[in-house]
Amino acid sequence: MKFKLAPWREENGHDSPLLSLRREIDRMFDEFDPNFEFPLLWKGEFPGRGERPFNPFVDIKETDEAVEVTAELPGMTAEDVEVTVKQNMLTLSGKKEMEKKEEKDNYYRMERSYGSFMRTIPFPADMVDMDKVEANFDNGVLKVVLPKLPEAVTEVKKIPIAA
Repeated sequence: MKFKLAPWREENGHDSPLLSLRREIDRMFDEFDPNFEFPLLWKGEFPGRGERPFNPFVDIKETDEAVEVTAELPGMTAEDVEVTVKQNMLTLSGKKEMEKKEEKDNYYRMERSYGSFMRTIPFPADMVDMDKVEANFDNGVLKVVLPKLPEAVTEVKKIPIAA
């Protein structure tokens, strides 16, 4: 079943006041900057160019032995992603391709994101053992483990506070 979407109109055939206001605001923004769009309505890697930009969510966790970075990359494979470490920077990059879209398809809304991405995550210098960095990709989730150098793994000592 397909839904036919049409702007809401009053019984007298005129646009609703809210729809009229929305159109007026859109017109004003178009006059101000024709490439301006709200982030939730992006149509390309950059506003005004197609679909929404893809920017994966990342969790960064530090344990006593390592720094762990987990990135959500739904719809991607390990071959779509590149992981590099240089000096004190971890870089995650890749490209999420858009599925082939048929011209006859009737999309009501497209919210999934596509395109190239690059996330650079700094960490303290001389902290990571570069030869032991590991990456694992499973079910759309990338996990990178950056083991700490032995000298970076320190024991926590509680310091008494004098009153």
